[in-house]
Amino acid sequence: MTKRGGSQPSGRSSELRREEAKTVALEEQSLQAQLDSPDASLEQVRLILFGQQMREFDRKLQGLEERFQQSSSQMNVGLLERLAALEKHLSGLFEQEAQERQIADSALQGGLDKAVSDLEGKLASEIKETRHELRDQGKEINKKMDALGSQLEAAIAELRLQKTDRKVLADLLGGMVDKLRKD
Repeated sequence: MTKRGGSQPSGRSSELRREEAKTVALEEQSLQAQLDSPDASLEQVRLILFGQQMREFDRKLQGLEERFQQSSSQMNVGLLERLAALEKHLSGLFEQEAQERQIADSALQGGLDKAVSDLEGKLASEIKETRHELRDQGKEINKKMDALGSQLEAAIAELRLQKTDRKVLADLLGGMVDKLRKD
């Protein structure tokens, strides 16, 4: 990593020096190959005039690329850290929401259980009261049935008496008719 002051760790410096030496060696080989060509003197002049500037330009470009890569990797690390923090925060929110829902569900379930229990109690009480009323009404109906049965038996007995009286009367009238016929 490079510091803002421009100083580089010794590992980077030696690496840069090695690459610069390779570049110079390649340029010398290229120069030697060019010297063998017809335009060699013109290339040699160009290399002498602009070679140092080109090497300096390449070195600066390489430094910029390294700083760009370092900044990019630092930004990536920072972004990953922020994403991890965001993920942790969202996970906490989801967990909190789940706990709140569970508490609300438990409270609602408790309320429902109490309402069902109260309703069952009321229903049992009403059923008991209705059974008691039905039992009382049954007793009352039985009393009325007994009274009606007694009245019916009395009416039947009276009708039998009246029927017997009619029979006696019919026999009597029948006997009179017979006497009247004989006379």
